[in-house]
Amino acid sequence: MQRGNTHFKCSDCGKVFKAPDIEYMATSYSVPQPCPRCGKCHTFPLRNWPLGKRLYRQIWKEHDK
Repeated sequence: MQRGNTHFKCSDCGKVFKAPDIEYMATSYSVPQPCPRCGKCHTFPLRNWPLGKRLYRQIWKEHDK
């Protein structure tokens, strides 16, 4: 479910950008959105970091498979 827009940060290139805030598997976390600068999906919403650091690393790992 889309919950509006939020600010994401790319962990690879550091770009901060605004993107759709889409619910990740019925949790309070957001689906990582592709970075407009480098195109990678190792992104996280600024509001969930650093509390979700471990979870987002797991999400990225699953996404990279």
